[in-house]
Amino acid sequence: MAFQNGDLWGAYSDVYALMENISFVKEQYARHRDGLKGLRVILDAGCGIASLTVELSGEPGRTLLAMDNNPVMLRVARHRLSKARETNRVILTQGDVESLPYASRSVEGYVSNNVLYFVNNEQAALAEMSRVVRPGGRACIASARPCMNVEPLLGVMEAELEPRDSGTMAHFEKFASVNCSLQRGLRNLHEPDEFAEQLERTGYWKVVEIGATYLDQDFFVVAMRV
Repeated sequence: MAFQNGDLWGAYSDVYALMENISFVKEQYARHRDGLKGLRVILDAGCGIASLTVELSGEPGRTLLAMDNNPVMLRVARHRLSKARETNRVILTQGDVESLPYASRSVEGYVSNNVLYFVNNEQAALAEMSRVVRPGGRACIASARPCMNVEPLLGVMEAELEPRDSGTMAHFEKFASVNCSLQRGLRNLHEPDEFAEQLERTGYWKVVEIGATYLDQDFFVVAMRV
């Protein structure tokens, strides 16, 4: 099965939840959670179906601003947040990471999880991140490295999927097809050190953590707004 660009995100939305209990995804979510610990107002920029949003909403007293540009993703996110009873602490908004619909210095934390590799203008997205995060705040960013290969990810995911019934496996086959389509269009690929240096050159960020996640397919950077 192949997807055209206009259909891809809609096809992705109903199978994305398959990833939530996969080991490498849980590890990455935990690193985002640790990187944003103690912050009260966090923007999940490119929230998709709100999987990470729900994970981050568990800290008491926290407000999540969850934004995505795809209405299908947001519809699924709204339903999932309602089931998780997190609608009071999460504000869903449709918008673009290159032109955020938020005031300057309005958030303490910013998270971008596997979003930058599909952004048209990465510099605009990073400039907007710098604008909305107040000094002393933090950003956690994970996205694809140049070595990105979905095959190892799909292999682990297939091995860990539960339950292994015909419906789940059919969803996985769809998921695999979508990811192959995604890989053909990846952009803004970075090694961890190179992306960290890029952030610090802006003069707005001090990098506090650099690494690789997602079975070494993603870079992972935590930076403090200065």
